[in-house]
Amino acid sequence: MFKAENISFQFPKGKEVFSGLNFKLKEGEILSIVGPSGAGKSTLLNCIATKLQLKTGAISINDQRIKGPEEKLLKGDSEVAIIDQSFDYDVFFTVEENVSGQLHHLRNEERIKFVEELLEAVSYTHLTLPTTPYV
Repeated sequence: MFKAENISFQFPKGKEVFSGLNFKLKEGEILSIVGPSGAGKSTLLNCIATKLQLKTGAISINDQRIKGPEEKLLKGDSEVAIIDQSFDYDVFFTVEENVSGQLHHLRNEERIKFVEELLEAVSYTHLTLPTTPYV
């Protein structure tokens, strides 16, 4: 389970971006974060990914608190990843290779299955080359 408890963030010498946020996600649940430009959506995601230090509160996965960047040597957490909305792709790679290249957190078998399911879900299977290994 993913849990955010009473989290807040403020840039140094800046106004508070968000405060008192609480939410829980069970495995398989999806949460959408919506709002106008400048509302703090990306800042929240960067706090979750431990790229920014929370002012207050805690984020945990399976009851294990995730440490912020000021509490460890390197920023980021192995359990959390952000896929940027400006998804870069290589024009010399197939659709499978471009998608698969973003899924290094999965084992090869899981990656192949996920890419196949994803391309089928968005009706892109006609753009694939089934004989091309992409792992």
